[in-house]
Amino acid sequence: MGRATPAPVVCQICGDKSYGRHYGLWTCDGCACFFKRTIRRKINYRCISGDNNCPVDKTRRNWCPACRLNKCFQMQMNKDSVQKERGPRTKKLNKNLHKNLSQDIQNKVKLLVDTMKNVLHNAVIVFLSVEQKKQLLHQLWPVFTLAAIPHIQHSIKIRSVEINNLLANFRMKIAKIDDEEIRLLCSWLLCHFGSKIPTIDFASSLLDTYTLWIHKHCTVSYPDDYKRADRILEYGRSLIHFQHYSNLVEEFAFLYNPKKES
Repeated sequence: MGRATPAPVVCQICGDKSYGRHYGLWTCDGCACFFKRTIRRKINYRCISGDNNCPVDKTRRNWCPACRLNKCFQMQMNKDSVQKERGPRTKKLNKNLHKNLSQDIQNKVKLLVDTMKNVLHNAVIVFLSVEQKKQLLHQLWPVFTLAAIPHIQHSIKIRSVEINNLLANFRMKIAKIDDEEIRLLCSWLLCHFGSKIPTIDFASSLLDTYTLWIHKHCTVSYPDDYKRADRILEYGRSLIHFQHYSNLVEEFAFLYNPKKES
């Protein structure tokens, strides 16, 4: 049996096809599930660009959950309707499951938001427009996210064997990477991608400079660990050649495909 015919009114949040009213608005399944999940799990989002004005449409609705939620409230989507819905009968089991899942999701959202905010303010791309930066991050966010994971304090559950092996191999060589090393590594990665992405083609000429700065920082801050810079750069090269970024996208499927978390 096929899906019902779409409603004559498009989703009032993103403009996609809607199949009925949810929580007071005509919405697509994706926006309805996103709103329900956010309210039920009490998830707090922060704007990924920092200006609270990200576009929310059919193609970019998953980019910034904070701005998507703000639009839901601006359109007067009814959160009380979510809270009054009948929940699962196995309340205690599902309460613990949702609590754990919500914490993992919040940790991943925090990782992604913090990483994107840091890259948005990176000196290498300071002269790009906000839209150019967003397009760049949309393309490269998995690389920068993997670059930042060794630095975070909170727990991130990763199911991918390939990603866990990559991270474990790096942590065996460097137990803790500092803020400046993350910043320089992300700058170094941007310079490398300058040879492949026209928007930042100017950055490729800075690759040697950032390589030198990584060495200088490690020499000054970690004088007894004389090969530390080489290990950080080796990790950077492994990120460039990593073949399993689709696994990382799957780890963040709750942002890219809301139905998976409904």
